[in-house]
Amino acid sequence: MRLAIVRTHPTQYFSPLFRSLSKVPGLEVKVFYCLPDRGRGGFDPGFNQKIFWDVDLLEGYQYEFVPTAPLPFKPKHIFESRSPKLIKKLKEGNFNAVFCAGYALWLDWQMIFFALRNKIPLICRPEFNELGVHRGWLKTWIRKKILTWYFSKVSAFLYIGQKAREGFLSFGGNPSKAFFSPYSVNNNLFDVCDVRSQSKTQLKTEFGFQACDLVLLYVGKLIQQKGVDLLIQAIKRLEDKLKVGLLMVGDGPQSEMLLSKIKNLKLEHFHFAGFQNQSQLPKYYQVGDVLIIPSLVEPWGLVVNEAMASGTPVIASDRVGSAYDLVEEGKTGYMFEAENSHSLALTIEKFYQRSIESGFSGDYIRTKVSQYSIDRSVSGFTSALNSFSKTEKMCDRYQ
Repeated sequence: MRLAIVRTHPTQYFSPLFRSLSKVPGLEVKVFYCLPDRGRGGFDPGFNQKIFWDVDLLEGYQYEFVPTAPLPFKPKHIFESRSPKLIKKLKEGNFNAVFCAGYALWLDWQMIFFALRNKIPLICRPEFNELGVHRGWLKTWIRKKILTWYFSKVSAFLYIGQKAREGFLSFGGNPSKAFFSPYSVNNNLFDVCDVRSQSKTQLKTEFGFQACDLVLLYVGKLIQQKGVDLLIQAIKRLEDKLKVGLLMVGDGPQSEMLLSKIKNLKLEHFHFAGFQNQSQLPKYYQVGDVLIIPSLVEPWGLVVNEAMASGTPVIASDRVGSAYDLVEEGKTGYMFEAENSHSLALTIEKFYQRSIESGFSGDYIRTKVSQYSIDRSVSGFTSALNSFSKTEKMCDRYQ
């Protein structure tokens, strides 16, 4: 079976998945990219800088870059991936199925209509949930009509987690077409023995956190929807109760504003690491006592996977999709009410109390996230392909 996958650009999260898919017996995969510079020296607006990933994103699978012809409309990101030549490439490839990640870009709809016109099975795996999204009645009505139609046409819906499956079903999706293919990271990359062998005390001293009761870790883009300002407000509420350290890893258009607020807070123990490549993150996850992900809108949040693969517990807002799958109260972390700094502060206090009473088991946290692996993601793909394949079923070495 030949599967076409179309993405805007190579990323450090999806390249390992494509490599693993390419190793499945009976499956030939080809990935088409439209924006070659993104992640390979091009400007990333989320990080507000040029990004060079320190791993080979193109090794181990077939790929091709297809030229784009953007339309001059706003919002620009929707139309920047328009590629008329993509359809010709798909026709020439004689594919048995096509994979479309979502439905928000011009590129996605090119794939959707190509598959429907040519009666080729269509697989989708969108970042999809309704957490924290507020729309007017007209937009809500239009969206419901579009998604109800779309989900009725897909041959398979790969859901990345609990909330994505609930959303699919709420728009009339057929449960028999839903297959679990979780969002995942290379868990082994974050469970690094030489990092774990260093004591947390030594690492905290290295970063200047030796006098802190608790080191809070933030990893991600510094943009409005991530809610980092809420974390700063929560720390302000805790200043008379706990000696808190803050380790911030990431960058983005809000960096100057957030750093100014932290400076005004006069936080004694603060370290800003800026953007870090994925291979450097295990050390930061080891330094932090808990990852804080205070997002206002977050369909999944792969930093939760990264932290837990490192054995680090998580405090997540109730709008983080991955929290409903991975956060077990008192065992792998806690959830708090989004956009509520008081709720976050109370949750941090609760976490601290639990950590000094009984602690959190790094082994338990790693075991929990081990079910959200690249192998399990591949299994979802192969199950979906086998469900509509008219030829011999593919051997799924991951089941």
